[in-house]
Amino acid sequence: SYFAFTSLDFGAVGSGRVVVRLAVPDTSSARRFDLRLDSPTGPIIGTHSPTGTGGWATFVDQNVTFAGATGVRDLYVVGAGLINGIANIDRITIIPAAPSS
Repeated sequence: SYFAFTSLDFGAVGSGRVVVRLAVPDTSSARRFDLRLDSPTGPIIGTHSPTGTGGWATFVDQNVTFAGATGVRDLYVVGAGLINGIANIDRITIIPAAPSS
């Protein structure tokens, strides 16, 4: 299963982090989701195994580093090998790395 965010600006550097505000039951911690570009089978730019937050309604921010994404792209969050849900995701914030001078 997956969901998508369209037309996100990853900046010009190609790396950074994605802050995911999510809630994860402790029994679902360590399951993994991938961040993919442009389609559910597109290139993986990051992966994350969230830690438990205490339940489906207890939200915290967790960081996922990414690499290989520039410009405005679609972002797909794809569950990897899931039988049941992994997390309740409230929002995603992209923070591109600062350009080196």
